[in-house]
Amino acid sequence: MVYGEPRRSAPRSSSLVGDYFPSYERGRIYGYILAGELAGAGVGFAVTGDIAALSWRAAFVILALPAFVLAWMMFRLREPARGGSDALASPTAPARAPDEDPTTDAQRLAREHGLQPDPHLVLTRDPRRMGLVSAARYVLRIRTNIVLILASACGYYFLAGVQTFGVEFVTRQYGINQALGTLVLLVVGGGAVVGVLAGGSLGDLLLRRGFLNGRILVSAIAATAAVVLFVPAIFTRSAVTALPYITFAALALSAQNPPLDAARLDIMVPLLWGRAEGVRTFMRTLAMALAPLLFGAVSDYVFGGGRSGLQWTFAVMLLPLAASAYLLYRALGTYPRDVATAAAASGPAVSGRRRSRSDWDLPAESL
Repeated sequence: MVYGEPRRSAPRSSSLVGDYFPSYERGRIYGYILAGELAGAGVGFAVTGDIAALSWRAAFVILALPAFVLAWMMFRLREPARGGSDALASPTAPARAPDEDPTTDAQRLAREHGLQPDPHLVLTRDPRRMGLVSAARYVLRIRTNIVLILASACGYYFLAGVQTFGVEFVTRQYGINQALGTLVLLVVGGGAVVGVLAGGSLGDLLLRRGFLNGRILVSAIAATAAVVLFVPAIFTRSAVTALPYITFAALALSAQNPPLDAARLDIMVPLLWGRAEGVRTFMRTLAMALAPLLFGAVSDYVFGGGRSGLQWTFAVMLLPLAASAYLLYRALGTYPRDVATAAAASGPAVSGRRRSRSDWDLPAESL
């Protein structure tokens, strides 16, 4: 329950990012959020380790204190309008008109390119009246969403394995002590922070320049680069040789996440952002929960444990990371049409009336 409680905020956080920030900068905003998560995790491990030597209860208390400050800050934020047209920096700014078009920049690009929506996926009912099961069924019918969920789960699966066995792998593979191994991982963590900041901003830049698939392409290239860079890092025995490879591999591994998070908002109507993220968070958390068990089992029972067992385990576990890259390249073909479908369903009328497909001038044969 303690571990799961922070995960409960992920769907709401995703929805609020879409509501508070305009679509052209959501990748950058997600970069800030993920950089904060990485930095916070690093500080948490460093601080609570020493405090736990005095009392394990004190470690939990120290971790809980920032939550009170965050809760106070959240209460001071006003409720945003859906869709991302509000100016977060101006609390006195007027709320968006109910009939204002909430489509994202990617969705507007899809319209400008004349992309036709999928008539079978255009939402004709009010999302607010959809139950959890019907909403989950709908979001899992969107091909790009399934691909992004699987790609994200594969990436986080490998990341969870690195977080669990990274220090042990570094110390055994490169023949260094634990203190130096922890220092190496701190440098690698710095590369990961740079990756999330750069990946989100680059995806936004490509989108602003009219490249509809920009966010997906950034993620696909980053996932591919991560696989390529991890190979020499895994098989070399020198820490000096491995450090640049593993640092840039961590940079690439983390760079794929902010553009993906922003791209998911482009293929969903605003009133389904939270529930769609809930489905994705469930799959991501499941993958991260299985990773330590599978990494350890494969290392001990398949490869015989020890240094070589862990080395070959990391090598084999690059396959899910490669699968993530493959899935993202596949998403380049489905993403534009799913963006157009979300644009058709996200038009000015989220007022609650049941809409028909004729509202978006779909061809008669598709009705």
